[in-house]
Amino acid sequence: MEMLIDLFLDNAQKQPKRTCVTDVKGAYTYEQVNRRSALLARKLLDACRQAGTDVEAAVSRGENGARIAVLLPRTRDFMVAFLAVVRAGCAMVPLDSEYPLERIQNIQTDAQCRLFVTTQALSEKTGDVPKVLIESIEDMRDEEADLTLNLSKPDIEGLLVYTSGSTGKPKGVVHRQSVYSHYYTLNRMAKRPLLPTDVHCCMAGFTFIAALFNLTIPVMTGASVYIADEKERIQGIILIRPYADSLSVDYLWCAGGAGLMMMKLIRAAIGEAGSLYPPETGITL
Repeated sequence: MEMLIDLFLDNAQKQPKRTCVTDVKGAYTYEQVNRRSALLARKLLDACRQAGTDVEAAVSRGENGARIAVLLPRTRDFMVAFLAVVRAGCAMVPLDSEYPLERIQNIQTDAQCRLFVTTQALSEKTGDVPKVLIESIEDMRDEEADLTLNLSKPDIEGLLVYTSGSTGKPKGVVHRQSVYSHYYTLNRMAKRPLLPTDVHCCMAGFTFIAALFNLTIPVMTGASVYIADEKERIQGIILIRPYADSLSVDYLWCAGGAGLMMMKLIRAAIGEAGSLYPPETGITL
């Protein structure tokens, strides 16, 4: 099974200077994401140990690591945090930075998150739960980074996503770390898979499973991902062709009703039609 971190590390070694992730304010190369996620992963393991959970020992026994809530704005540092959590053998619980305090606390309590990854500006929303600030990476020395750190295993928890709660109390759905390998396989089955030379645009909200597809496939294939900010995501202005061309965006994947609407807009603009997958797959998207 081709695992997320194995492929990411391979790409970071082969093309360290290739842009890995971009947002409206800047970009990180594969080399930078590798270093920053390794530093953060070590910090998460240390913080979990201080909170009473020895993740490294648990994973070595084939047990689940800790559940870690990630409360960050839509920036390239979300990619760093996502990879750091997986590298640390833990499960990410993504939270929207716009969530009200009560919802954040309810999800954290239900998921039994051991700690938060967040920013100084959002730290007030985390209550008394231990936290690691994303800004703390800047205070760490490069020699503290184990660039080969990888505790991920296919059968341990890797992701806990909560439903919207529109029909009642939000419910958490657990995914194993092998889910990212399934995303990679799905991409390879597509008529036009994401290629290493592509720039993929992440439009989905981080609390939706579609966002993890958006973030996973690029780093597993060696491509680059642009994280649209909240304004771009809501207004959909990334779909205006001159704007997309200015960013050299090659690929967009989205799901649900919004995905169907966007596909219609794209097909109207560039004249493409038909399913993304060959007929024999039975997938009709």
